[in-house]
Amino acid sequence: MLPGADGAVKLQEIMATVRENPLEVPGFNTVKIEDYKLQKAYVDGKEYDFKEHDVSDVLKYYLEDGSFIAIRPSGTEPKCKCYLSVKDTSMEKAKEKCEGFISYVKTILK
Repeated sequence: MLPGADGAVKLQEIMATVRENPLEVPGFNTVKIEDYKLQKAYVDGKEYDFKEHDVSDVLKYYLEDGSFIAIRPSGTEPKCKCYLSVKDTSMEKAKEKCEGFISYVKTILK
């Protein structure tokens, strides 16, 4: 939670920082980034127009194993929301991977 005017500024700073410094999840290669605000997608260092969705302050990072991490500010509350989709060969491994992603994202959103 990031309440108050300071929280709104901090939330904007978080999104700007993540937008300028793409996520680098330890042990995973990012294969695609979708920036819904700028309407751009990035694949292998190349920029493409991305107009499949409405303009929104959302960043979505696709990882080489089929997992993804999406980050966006809440539209109704003073907080940043993260969505994770995790793929692995078993539920146990997927849970472990998810816990690792959560720990990683927490370090970025401080």
